[in-house]
Amino acid sequence: MPKRTPEGIVSLLDAPHSGLVEELWDRIEASTGLAGVRITPYPHFSYLVGDRLDRKGVDEALRQLVRSTSPFSVRVRGVGTFPAPSPVVYLRVEPEAGLRQFHRRLWEAVHPAVTRPWSYYDPAAWVPHVTLAPGDEPAGNPLTPAEVEQVSRLVSRRRIDWTVPVDHVATIVDERGHQRLGRRFPFEGPSA
Repeated sequence: MPKRTPEGIVSLLDAPHSGLVEELWDRIEASTGLAGVRITPYPHFSYLVGDRLDRKGVDEALRQLVRSTSPFSVRVRGVGTFPAPSPVVYLRVEPEAGLRQFHRRLWEAVHPAVTRPWSYYDPAAWVPHVTLAPGDEPAGNPLTPAEVEQVSRLVSRRRIDWTVPVDHVATIVDERGHQRLGRRFPFEGPSA
């Protein structure tokens, strides 16, 4: 039986910014040979990740949440790194007040329907980000300090200062040990 992958609630990046992230992934793979860059093949940032979503409970909570949520934008600026023992190189999503408020609402509505929600996504600890290099996940090898430096240097050559529209949340779910896109919930509140 394949190992389960984590499941989560995310916002996918729009097409132009997804394309830019995929170009970065291509460069990272070509330059470093890392195999785990596309472990989650959808450019996104996560609000909540856990071992498993109770899909019925999560879907109902998200349907309620999106009714009163209006589209907004996030700013993506520069590169960052989560430290060892499992380093991750990422693009920084600025944690502005509106984004933090939405995240808190989502967390409160949904986390009861998530098996073992990861503490990194708790509102008090959450660092919004777009993952670029999580290590060599298929082999279970974390990034080495040299790989972190190499990926960070490669990404920092590009000017990363994007305003990304956010008009939905979506689920990413496990299917036989692989992540796939689940349901998408467009925001239904009035546009600004």
